[in-house]
Amino acid sequence: MSTHARGHNRGFAHATDATSEVRIPRSASTLVSLLPSWVTDGDRADVIDRLRDQRTTTRLELEHTAVDWTGVRIAAVSHPDLAELIGRTVAELASEAGQSAVEIVTDTLIADRLGTAVLTEA
Repeated sequence: MSTHARGHNRGFAHATDATSEVRIPRSASTLVSLLPSWVTDGDRADVIDRLRDQRTTTRLELEHTAVDWTGVRIAAVSHPDLAELIGRTVAELASEAGQSAVEIVTDTLIADRLGTAVLTEA
């Protein structure tokens, strides 16, 4: 690996699966980690199934109000079709789409198979 390539990768962790490689900033967390455990318990398929259920979205909108979505910025995605989300806040995306932040979060996590990384502002 050249010096330039090593320098380019500083500050990033690498996550890979059978179909993609994602560069996640080391200070990032996963979007799914911002959700309560009743949503995230189980394996990936369980969580995605739960996110697809409208009752989950409704419950999240009623109960999960502590997150300030204006301070949650998409840092990395695993699906290349979602690359346009990188650098945008959940609140910006929701406003532009005419959806709630929770709808944006659930739709993004489903489309990205839970692979979305975010940066959060304190």
